[in-house]
Amino acid sequence: MSGDDLKARVEQWLGEQGYPLEFACAAAFRAGGFEVLQGHYVSKSDGTRREVDVLAQATVPLKRGFVRVSFVVECKWSGDKPWVAFVAGRGLAKSACIAQTMASQSGRTALWMSRGSEELEGLSVFDTPAPAGFSGRQAFSANRDVFYEALQAVTGAASSLVESYDAPARDATQHLAQAVIAFPVIVVKTSLFQASFDAEKGTMAVSERPHVRLHWKGSDSWPAPHATVDIVAADHLPEFIRQRAADVDVLLRLVRQSLENLRECVKKRSLKELRVTTGPAGFVGGPQLIRELRQLFGEDRKP
Repeated sequence: MSGDDLKARVEQWLGEQGYPLEFACAAAFRAGGFEVLQGHYVSKSDGTRREVDVLAQATVPLKRGFVRVSFVVECKWSGDKPWVAFVAGRGLAKSACIAQTMASQSGRTALWMSRGSEELEGLSVFDTPAPAGFSGRQAFSANRDVFYEALQAVTGAASSLVESYDAPARDATQHLAQAVIAFPVIVVKTSLFQASFDAEKGTMAVSERPHVRLHWKGSDSWPAPHATVDIVAADHLPEFIRQRAADVDVLLRLVRQSLENLRECVKKRSLKELRVTTGPAGFVGGPQLIRELRQLFGEDRKP
């Protein structure tokens, strides 16, 4: 076999394994102004490590810490097997989408505090489409459920990423050094369809889409009721990144404001001046960090 023949076979193999998609995805996020890492590893709760195809981040520094938004990206080359996302129902309240977003303890708390903010709810990164995506399949695939595997992988990686910033602490106040928010994204190199049930005809209605958002309840790694996952067709990725890049500056600013307010309350050892914009969160009692701080400050005791 000549050197040219071997080179052609290697190039063909690389394409079939999806590597060009990973590099193109990284380049697109980098062009969008994000700091990008490829081949980044995150540690799972059981000690095993998982590689993240692309990790795109934006960070603003704080005094003794930082606020960071991360896009955890799984790339899937699917060839002639399209992906189909199933949609139904009324969708999710935007405030619940915000409050259930994957984040470190301080990040979740900051989002919960500002979940009713009109400015935050106006960001496309917190869109709650109706009907809402809830599951899906790779078309023409009889056995292996690639769709489900990809959802578990990307939510597991995003969950492990944010948990890595919540190392064991002496008390709850030590979680306030940084707030990290993660959005799981699956980029597919194939056609992407959305399917819903047409009750009048008794058949499935199918339409091709560049981007589908799922509020998924099946994650083994994320304890909130829903994990919000974006599935994006590769051809639409530059537009998706443009929209997210426009959101990030606002999101970082609002999360920073909430975190600074929380820090001031901790200095005073009281949450009485905590600024919270209310709205349905999808869970009761506030995030774990708020519960721990109330207990630490004795504010969970009944008079």
